[in-house]
Amino acid sequence: MSGVELRGDAQRAPSRVPPSVACGLALALAGPALLAIGCERLPAGLSAVAKSLIGQVGMWTLLAAILAIARLWERRPLASLGLRPLRISSLVSGLVAAAILVYAVVPLATALVSATGLPAFEGGLARVLALPVWMRTVAVVTGGLVEEVLFRGYAITRLEDVTGSSVVAAILSVLVFAASHSPLWGPGPVLSFVLSGGFLATWFLWRRDLVANIVAHVLVDAIGLVFALPVR
Repeated sequence: MSGVELRGDAQRAPSRVPPSVACGLALALAGPALLAIGCERLPAGLSAVAKSLIGQVGMWTLLAAILAIARLWERRPLASLGLRPLRISSLVSGLVAAAILVYAVVPLATALVSATGLPAFEGGLARVLALPVWMRTVAVVTGGLVEEVLFRGYAITRLEDVTGSSVVAAILSVLVFAASHSPLWGPGPVLSFVLSGGFLATWFLWRRDLVANIVAHVLVDAIGLVFALPVR
């Protein structure tokens, strides 16, 4: 679906949260941060690759749980998450979104972090780039796909149902999305993730096409983390 589709309080009143949705929101919003914290506390004797692999398996487990909740407990189609068959329009939309992120959103976010005087991406980036290329590729694909399903596809759509407002749903999901990156990247980059997450949330609300969001997310992360080009 194209075109902005926003819900306001005048259109739909907040409703009681079904147990299935409450469980799904808890997993989608809190799961990635708890997983990141847990990976940071793994035994020091484990290699960085092993820790990263554990994190990726955990993310895919969260994805499987969210999809199972949506399909088997909520009894709703995957289209309710914005997941539809792959279309050329989804690829084009994803490429356009990636270009806007690379040439507008990320430079603005980088300037904002620099203006605060907080540490930028260097610390976290050094840790990620120390991993082999194949591991970084796995991490980029996993992060782009799973985070979009959790924070955009599930969190925004279900928070819309709960709050009756697309704006509130987007703001809540973006803030949690940004905060979930703090264990690896630190407080400075969290500000950057607020902007990039806000853009991706807006793009999702406009297009209602999660595949496009996934394409954009994976491409931008691949440029910075796999090919190590100066995106951030």
